[in-house]
Amino acid sequence: MDSKNQNIKILEGRQIASALAPTSVAILSAKNSLQDAKHKHCVATIAWFMPISHEPSMIAFALRGQGETAKAISSSKVFALNLLSPDYLDANLVCGSPSDDRLNEAQLDITDAQKINTCVIEQAHSVFECSLVEQKTYGDHDLFVANVEYAFIRNNKDNTNILIKDRNTYGTFIPLTK
Repeated sequence: MDSKNQNIKILEGRQIASALAPTSVAILSAKNSLQDAKHKHCVATIAWFMPISHEPSMIAFALRGQGETAKAISSSKVFALNLLSPDYLDANLVCGSPSDDRLNEAQLDITDAQKINTCVIEQAHSVFECSLVEQKTYGDHDLFVANVEYAFIRNNKDNTNILIKDRNTYGTFIPLTK
């Protein structure tokens, strides 16, 4: 190895995703209408999501397509993206791990969405109700593209801070300017 390459580390697989972090964290929620569904409502923590258009308002996110939440979204074509305060770190961890009853273990309350036929997390400070436009598999994840049909921030919730994840480390955003 020449002297230029002595101080580098080659990144592969999950290391590449970690190098692109930190990113904010959200919980997807969807009603499960599948015949063989174990749960009426599904949730999954995600960190790979982003806005992709202002007009119309659209988002995209990546999620393993084999999971119960991905299947519920694929079937129903609607879901909500819920942002919770850092006080709900444990709930985010539960919803991002294998569990037979994520909602109960995470101690989250589900209510009907305002504008579309899906469910939202009552404790969320910000909610984005979405309809699925496209789903495509890339490697070990599916990319979901959706229209934001309705979005709101609850005034009674502390929405001044968001939860951020850097692989297995969680934190909050601290502004450097006022």
